[in-house]
Amino acid sequence: MRFFNMAGPLTLVGLLWTGAAQAEPRGIVVRVDLKAADATTGDVVVHLKASTATKDVKVFDDGASPDVTGADRVYSGTTWVEADSFDVSISIGSTKLTGGVVSWDGSDSARDLSISVAGKTLTAEAAVPTRPIPGSPAESGAMTAVGQGPPPLGVTAAASGAPSGVPGDGGPPPGPSGDPGGAPLADPGATEPGAAGAPQLSPPPSGATSPGGAPPGKLGPPKESPPASKGGTSPLLYIGFGVGVLLLTWLLASNLRARGSGTEIVPLAEPGLFGPTTPSLSGGAAVWEAGEAGEADANALADALIATLARHHRVVVATGSGYTPAAVFGGPVYRVEDLKPAAIAKFADAVEEDGGLPIVVLVRGPIDPAGVAALVKALPEGAGPIVVTDSAGDVKVPVVQCRRSSDGWVFVTPAGEVHTRAGADGLTALA
Repeated sequence: MRFFNMAGPLTLVGLLWTGAAQAEPRGIVVRVDLKAADATTGDVVVHLKASTATKDVKVFDDGASPDVTGADRVYSGTTWVEADSFDVSISIGSTKLTGGVVSWDGSDSARDLSISVAGKTLTAEAAVPTRPIPGSPAESGAMTAVGQGPPPLGVTAAASGAPSGVPGDGGPPPGPSGDPGGAPLADPGATEPGAAGAPQLSPPPSGATSPGGAPPGKLGPPKESPPASKGGTSPLLYIGFGVGVLLLTWLLASNLRARGSGTEIVPLAEPGLFGPTTPSLSGGAAVWEAGEAGEADANALADALIATLARHHRVVVATGSGYTPAAVFGGPVYRVEDLKPAAIAKFADAVEEDGGLPIVVLVRGPIDPAGVAALVKALPEGAGPIVVTDSAGDVKVPVVQCRRSSDGWVFVTPAGEVHTRAGADGLTALA
């Protein structure tokens, strides 16, 4: 009986599930204000060092989203991170400045990092935007008033001319010492969320750096787009689960179709190994008896039969420690040093599951009727066995009397006699 091996598929599903269950990434918009910096020449790269790795974020002053105005010495960039706390530093060309540690709550799915450089002093602040990252799946659910575009991005008190912190003037509330721009603003003039009469306008997108708002068409998806889904759950989880379900469904369907199709699949019988007077492999077990010639002739007979069988089969040779099969072409040929029927059947099952040509089992060694019967019951149909022995005894299967000739072997059964010639690929029946 064959049992379906589920170990490999289940291992694959487990790996898919493990990969899907990893920490999901968080979006972050990085803004760097170099208006007061000593060094402003060269690429600007922000380094976010977490406990396990460092993320390098190259920021740009090119006016492309999330940057707003090109060549204003305010650089912007986006990336995706999995950690919640980072040690911040920055490279400006060959100059490197260090800052401090910034952190967010683990539930913050979108994040702002504001960096300002005054002379050679770096100040960094972590914030949470009031609107999803532009272009992200979460942004599709945000409501914006009809006919009302997004509010200006990052309007500062200095740009508006109003005192800092005055409600309704578009300026940011006061930030901590060293904060160049304060916290991002919601819609100018808006009241507390939930208050009566408060206009329900969309808050500004994160990542704003320059006054005056984003030019039309500048808003777009961040430069990197990692996997994300609504509700904050990574789609890798669903992908892994879906692949696992499909794989299991296909495997189970294939197994059930093979077992329960209702159609009996029976191959046609093979011809006799050396013609109609000799046993066929599809006919079941047969004993090939070397007679009184002794151990040497029995071993030579086994070698000749193995070479013949290996033309069209993979051969499993079961033997004791006194016989080593000769190397032959084809096959391949496998050896199991055990004459117990259960051990032979287990080894044959492993070879069969490996795939390839049909298998046949050849046993070289002493036998008894009970052992032959047990082996026939354990092996699949068409696998034999062919038993090569000195003495057949009182077995209940066909017996072939074998004797050497000048150039091969002669095989005698009640149905007749056939002469064979030995060659490089085994025995060939003579006409």
